[in-house]
Amino acid sequence: MTPAAAHALAAEGVPVFPCLETKVPACPHGFKSASTDPDQIDHLWLLYPGTLIGTPTGVAFDVLDVDVKHPEARDWWAESRLPATRMHRTRSGGLHLLFRPDPDRRCSAGKIARGIDVRASGGYIIWWPAAGLPVLCDAPLAPWQGWLAPPKIAAPCEARPVQPTEGLSRYAEVAIDAACRNIVGAPNGEQEITLVREAFAIGTLAGAGGAPAAFARDALHWAAHRIPSYDARRPWRIDQLIAKIDRAFEAGMSRPREARNA
Repeated sequence: MTPAAAHALAAEGVPVFPCLETKVPACPHGFKSASTDPDQIDHLWLLYPGTLIGTPTGVAFDVLDVDVKHPEARDWWAESRLPATRMHRTRSGGLHLLFRPDPDRRCSAGKIARGIDVRASGGYIIWWPAAGLPVLCDAPLAPWQGWLAPPKIAAPCEARPVQPTEGLSRYAEVAIDAACRNIVGAPNGEQEITLVREAFAIGTLAGAGGAPAAFARDALHWAAHRIPSYDARRPWRIDQLIAKIDRAFEAGMSRPREARNA
């Protein structure tokens, strides 16, 4: 049976989709299946029953996710002066602060501070009020403040011009190996941003002809398969990781490094 809260949210223009108790989407396409259509919502819950309601971010709102289990997050929270905006308590005791959606905002993990994540276009959250957790502030959605945003991904400032090559140069081999090591060894809370940053950087190298694109992408995919899941309740899904790599790699390819002549 579809939760009444799912229909109530959809009526307010918030797309919804079913999630399991583990917070993992119950439907195979995850937040991409989210809908505001009552019939489609009933169909989703009929095929993929879920006890939690998920909603994609970057549509009706973006979210600042504060994990107060991290001391750095608690310190950041205590010292920050945030605007009044809608705020939910999460099941883990953390906070979801909802902001007006910003098309330039990107998902990030631990970039503002460890334990502070941004959920924007391409992400989702659980709508915890539907699970009985409190709405701590019911203020209208505030706009993002510039200082709340992690910096946009850009090519590394120290990236040097590269010599186009038809094979795998020693420079490219070392760069790809370092990127894969950084991805696999990224600490908890920094895995996603490390994955995206390294894939983008290698994409800029491949885009300039400094590394074979297919080989570089395969190496990054290899690293994604070896990313550890620090929380067994929320394991990384390889399809999600591959999609993140491919998007960042293509973005890097479209912004190639400067190529120098022989």
